[in-house]
Parts: sequence; structure tokens; C-alpha cells
Amino acid sequence: GIGEIDVAFKELLYDFYSEDLSEKVRTSLKARKAKGKFIACYAPYGYKKSKEDKNKLEIDDEAAEIVRRIFREYLDGVSMYQIAKNLNTDKIMTRSEYAKSRGTRGDIKENNLWEL
Repeated sequence: GIGEIDVAFKELLYDFYSEDLSEKVRTSLKARKAKGKFIACYAPYGYKKSKEDKNKLEIDDEAAEIVRRIFREYLDGVSMYQIAKNLNTDKIMTRSEYAKSRGTRGDIKENNLWEL
């Protein structure tokens, strides 16, 4: 009866609203990307979000040094397995441990070893 039509009509309105909102979010993200803004939740290892502008990345000197080390070893012909082993032997914090120590990603659970 009337109640079923009312429910169906509301459902239709919610669908339109949901699609419209989804399109607005996509458009907003696309515009921010086009302006060169960083839009992900977390900065990649070796970077940090700027304190002044969360959409801007800055080099994280401490983590960046580890990234440089990894690249140097790789370019010197060290295997990825051996690089991970070297990092574990030298007790270098993993990406997750490092992020957690900085208070940026406290929900991460892992074995705290560099691995492939």
C-alpha cells in the first residue's frame, strides 16, 4: 500500500543523494590531485606530512636515510633478501614500527621484521 510506496520513494531519494555525494567527493579529490596536493591518509616511508599543510609532504630525515641506504645497497647489487636481513641485523625499525613510534599509525600489527 501507501507505506510500501513511501519506503520505495525514500529509498530512491537516498540512492540519488548517495550518487550525488559520491560524485562530489570524486570531483573534490580529482581537483586536489590536479593541484599537486597529497591526499592519502599516511605519508609514504621517508616522508612526513607538513605541520602547516596536511596536503604537503616533507622529507623525514631519519626515515629518508634508511630509504637511501636501501637504494644504495640495491644499486650495489645486494639482493632484496639480504637487504632485509641487514636491516633486521642492524635492528632498524620497520616502516610500521617507525610510524607507530611517531604516533601516526598505532593500529598496525606485524612481526616487526623487514621481509619480502
